[in-house]
Amino acid sequence: MVTETDAANAVKAVLGKYGPYLPSEVVNAMNGVAATSIIQILPAAQYRPQFDIYFRNFFAAINAKAFGTQRVIGIANADAEVCGSFNCPAFCSPAMSISGRKVYVNNDEPNTFATLCHELCHYISHPNFYPEFYAMGGDNPFILEGVTEYLTRNISPFVAQQRSAAKKYQANYDAVSNALIAGSQSEADMINFALKGKFTTLAGLNGVAPGQAPLAPPPARSAAATAGGSA
Repeated sequence: MVTETDAANAVKAVLGKYGPYLPSEVVNAMNGVAATSIIQILPAAQYRPQFDIYFRNFFAAINAKAFGTQRVIGIANADAEVCGSFNCPAFCSPAMSISGRKVYVNNDEPNTFATLCHELCHYISHPNFYPEFYAMGGDNPFILEGVTEYLTRNISPFVAQQRSAAKKYQANYDAVSNALIAGSQSEADMINFALKGKFTTLAGLNGVAPGQAPLAPPPARSAAATAGGSA
């Protein structure tokens, strides 16, 4: 479990590391509100409906390559709650505007301080990176999580230890780290990619730059699933 104090400290840690690379208005806005207005720590009963909405309407189609088209579309179309089939303990909503995003945390899952730092790295990402680069699907979600994990582990040795011990996004992190070794990119390139929206080609990874292909389509919904509209 994580606490409101953890949330405040995570915001402080992330801004301490990456604040200099963000627009001043973003930093001022984050410093000007309570951490709990950015990070919503919720019991499972309140978290699960939030994830359900975003999975069905955003994450499902984008992650078809990673998890299998039939699986994710089947889950998205099913009447059953998404978390029963696809568990995600925390996520950042994919608004184009940083001020429009929220980090949602399921406090009935074993989340840690480092989990909050990871989600905050999504939160502060340039919209060219998240959600646009991510939303193009294919290998892009894998690369995005690898870059985000790379930035997360560079916040502090403590955060790196928590993430490494739990093997969070380990394959993604290893792929990005190996790409940096194989290519000519640096940590500065990762920061420019994620926080300033400047696309970087990573050696051996097949990411598609924004503008090179259409965005992933929304999940197909049956007539029965869409009947009734929204409240």
